[in-house]
Amino acid sequence: MGLKLVKKYGAELFGFIEGLKGCQALDKGSADLIFATLHKSKGSEYDEVVLIGGGFVSETGVLDFLSRARKRGVPPNIQPMVEEINALYVAITRAKFSLSHDFRIGKVPPSGTHREG
Repeated sequence: MGLKLVKKYGAELFGFIEGLKGCQALDKGSADLIFATLHKSKGSEYDEVVLIGGGFVSETGVLDFLSRARKRGVPPNIQPMVEEINALYVAITRAKFSLSHDFRIGKVPPSGTHREG
């Protein structure tokens, strides 16, 4: 995604980034909007949380993962799946009042896991 931005905006991108830095709040309490990774958000709570991008674990993903292991005849290594589930838990428990998602940014979700609205 970064390469697409560089191709589209070229040298203007650096000015845009500097402009964003100039708008940066000095503390979270005075910020209108906070962008945070799952790892950076651990231990914090926000009135509203919007999950962006795809790639979050889903029921379909878990069932597909288990089915593929069963077809190969080997016991599944569930540790990576457990880590994904824990990461999703961290994400959804950051919201105090409102939780939503926007999969249009980043990866496209698997078929059937996203509703427009």
